[in-house]
Amino acid sequence: MLRIIQYAVALVFVAVIIIQDIKEYKIKNMSVILCICVGLALSACTRDMHTILNSFIGMFVPLALFPLFALRMLGAGDIKAICALGALFGTVEIIKIMALSFLSGGIIALGFMLFRKNGIERVKRFIGYIRGCFMMRKLTSYDGVYENDAVFRFAYAIASGTVLYILFEIIGFAI
Repeated sequence: MLRIIQYAVALVFVAVIIIQDIKEYKIKNMSVILCICVGLALSACTRDMHTILNSFIGMFVPLALFPLFALRMLGAGDIKAICALGALFGTVEIIKIMALSFLSGGIIALGFMLFRKNGIERVKRFIGYIRGCFMMRKLTSYDGVYENDAVFRFAYAIASGTVLYILFEIIGFAI
């Protein structure tokens, strides 16, 4: 029963963050806080200290993505949304969701590049960015991300990764 509630909360949450990201180009803190509270409350309902700790640690695991925010490759709201899902599902599960989200993000980005017909230009800019980082021997922000022809909302990828995780769990496909 707990798993079904987690799935339902996660699906509502990712639907909300997609709508917020489309309408306002940001994910609201209130949505994130609400999901975190529900996730921690659900784990507390089990009265199992391991489950509670797992949920709490799962909330902080996505902070490992902070360097992508610092390099302007990922938004703060995206990281907070993944943290909320970590509180809801736990440590191992959020790592799987993150992996599926980045895989989905790559596929979405490829689709956007094909649709916009700017794939070669995007790859050249990224290679130039990597080359520049090596030449300067330091990481710099990736400013090419915020051009109109390069942007897609990562909430799409988070939602895709979450839905894929839930579907794989339901059908018993081990990740």
